[in-house]
Amino acid sequence: MAKGILWLSLTAEAIAAVKAAVNFEFPVEAKHFHCTLKFGVDSVGYQHLLGQQLIVTAMLSHHDDRVQALSVLLPEEIQEVCDNTHPHITLSMTEGTLPYASNVMLTEVHYSKWVHLPLTTIVEFFEFPPQ
Repeated sequence: MAKGILWLSLTAEAIAAVKAAVNFEFPVEAKHFHCTLKFGVDSVGYQHLLGQQLIVTAMLSHHDDRVQALSVLLPEEIQEVCDNTHPHITLSMTEGTLPYASNVMLTEVHYSKWVHLPLTTIVEFFEFPPQ
């Protein structure tokens, strides 16, 4: 079975809401706005979740000198599925910074600003390309 990422993908409307409400700190936008629930898993056991629309609430915009992310409050029905210690959506970064740098940033000293923005997401599975 192929491995991949179980994630909450922001809808087009949610992306537009984020761009209207949040100042992007860095010039490089994330390629895909999502909140990772599980990384490096197969989709077996999660089929019943795929395609579900869920509302997450962006609580804070965080950034350091390389990367920016929104911390999100997950709905109860998906919290136990999430392996991410700090559920978030990476927004922007400096040139050459990889999106997963937001995981590190959220554990270190960084700037935060209150946002509180409800966002519609869809549960999806992104399959890693064959090696």
